[in-house]
This record gives sequence, C-alpha cells and structure tokens, in this order.
Amino acid sequence: MNDSSLSPTMASVLYLRLAEYAALPAAEQARLRSLLVACASRALQGLNLPDRLVLNASDGLIVVVLDHPEGALDAAGRCLENAVGLPLQLGLDHGPTLPVAQGGTVVGMVGDSIIAAGTAAAYSPLGEVRITQAFRDALAARTPSRSALLVKAGALPGESGRMELYTPGPRTPAQRRRGLLSIAAVSALGLVALALAGRQLNLKPPVLEFDIKPSGQVSIDGERVGASPPLTQLELKPGSHRIVVRYADQEPLRQTVQLEHGQRLRISHDFAPPAVLMFDIQPGGEVFVDGVSQGQIPGLEQLQLAAGDHLLEVKYLTYPPLSVTISPKPAQHLRVRYTFEGPPPAPPPSPKAKKKGKR
Repeated sequence: MNDSSLSPTMASVLYLRLAEYAALPAAEQARLRSLLVACASRALQGLNLPDRLVLNASDGLIVVVLDHPEGALDAAGRCLENAVGLPLQLGLDHGPTLPVAQGGTVVGMVGDSIIAAGTAAAYSPLGEVRITQAFRDALAARTPSRSALLVKAGALPGESGRMELYTPGPRTPAQRRRGLLSIAAVSALGLVALALAGRQLNLKPPVLEFDIKPSGQVSIDGERVGASPPLTQLELKPGSHRIVVRYADQEPLRQTVQLEHGQRLRISHDFAPPAVLMFDIQPGGEVFVDGVSQGQIPGLEQLQLAAGDHLLEVKYLTYPPLSVTISPKPAQHLRVRYTFEGPPPAPPPSPKAKKKGKR
C-alpha cells in the first residue's frame, strides 16, 4: 500500500554497497555496517538540505537526495574519501521514486532508480563509483560543466537496451580542498535527521530467524555462518538461499527459501536425541522396523530409533513373528525381551500340483 501523504518525486539515488556482504559471518556484517553508517554520516554532512532519505539495504545503505544530482555526486566522493577499511562499491542513478508502506508502516521506497543504482554499484570496482546515463543527463541539465567531466566506464545489458556507465574524471587538488572545507564548515547532522518531514524510511533486508534445539551448525549457500544458539537471526540478500543445519550425526535439516525485502522467516527444527532399543531375543531372529530389515540377532545388540510410532517385528524360522507397535520418546532406552519357545512349528504344507487327467 502506498503512503498517500508522500507523493512521487524526482530524486538522485546513491547506493552504498558492501561487497560480498551476505557471505560474511554475522559479527563481521555488524562491524562493517557500523563503519558504513559512520562513513555515510561524515559524507552527508556536506549536504545541507532538508529533503533527503537514508534507507537500509540488504547489503549496505541507500541515500535518496531529492532532485539534487550535484549534491549526490559530492556525497559519493566524500564516501570514497572516508571509506577506510570498507569494501565499498557505489552506484548513482536519477529518476522518480515513491515511498511505500505495509499495514500503515513505511517499509521502503520503490522506483527503477533504486534498482538501477544498485546494479551500477554491483558492477563498480572496489573503491569506485559507477554512474548511469540517467544521472549524467540530470547532472547535465543542472550543471553542464560537471557533467562534461564524467567519462565512460563501460555498459551493461538491460531489458530496454544497454545501460551506459560513467565515472568521474580525476579531481584537481583545488576541488579536493573545496570538498574538505565544505565538510568542515557544516555541523554534524547525523543519520537520524536525514529524513523527509522528519521521517526515516527503511528498505528492510530479509531476516532469517533461527529456533534450533538443542543446537546446530548453520550453513547458508555453502558457507558456514555459525552455531545456533547463540545465532538467533541473520540478514541476507533478497532471493533464493540454501539453508543447511547440522547436529551431531543426525540427518541435516535442508531447506531452500525465497526471501524478499522486509520479510522475516523463522527456521525451526528440533534435533531430538534418538531413542535406543536394546534386544534380548532368544534364541535370535531378524529385526524389522517399519518393514525394513535392521539386522540379525545374535549380532544386533541395540538400535537407535527416531522418537515416534514404529512397527517392530522379529522373525525367526517358522515361528509366528513378534509384532508390536512401539512409541519411544527422545533419548528413551527400551529393552525388548522375547523368547521363541518350544520346537519350531512345522512349515505349512506346500500346495500340491493338480494332476492332469482325462475327462
């Protein structure tokens, strides 16, 4: 549901992407995001404008600057200057954007510009920015001299044709000094104040929540991310992910999930310890559980079995089989005692073949 109080507007979108973010351990994700927030806060101090938005993305931050491409380009440059220790990729686009809400709560923004800026960032080398044709055109309409400094940096295929990408040309020492002075001249604003009409919108990343008992080692897309507990939740990129949870020698939990922005999905599983069957069967026999042979007695002394209902059978020679339904609880030890008494019954007579005779 769209928030009717916030209408569409032209905006420049700066996408701050942390490379390979989803594959990192949760602790490293938290550390890098904290550094990114500090970096963005310093960079945005040079934008002395009331109309701007800061959004969380699944792999970084999104800054929406309302119809001011020059300011967005300056902010991108300051981000790169302050991105010490960050695997940062930047993308810039310009176009219409619209805030959206779900259940009366604003959860993000929609618009092709957000997607285009994210795509440009994904194809940007580390420590650089890639700029779309739409942003270059918007900059040319406002400041032709600055647009002329952008140089081509390749192109990407798209549904409506190739997406031309640009990057800023080398900045002169004087330009760098002016940029640093403008940062020092503006008081710290902080990210909380960077919202339209006092609002900060969140393009919420998908979150996986874990409820694993008694515990389990979690792997996502082939990468081990930690033990749960203590791991209780993890942010991921939207899209398809393969989840595997392992515990001891039990059968792993395997699940493929499809995640979207703002979605929270709980992964619950109980690795209950198995029950143990111990056998005292005289003089012996073949053991079957749910119709599947488990081995011969003597030889088979005990058997691990998942909790729940099972059909237990023991067959020995021509004796009527022992057949009983058992319902062991997790970690329960059950002893099965039975004796095939007396001599074995005679086998049933084989059916006689009918003789062919004359009628």
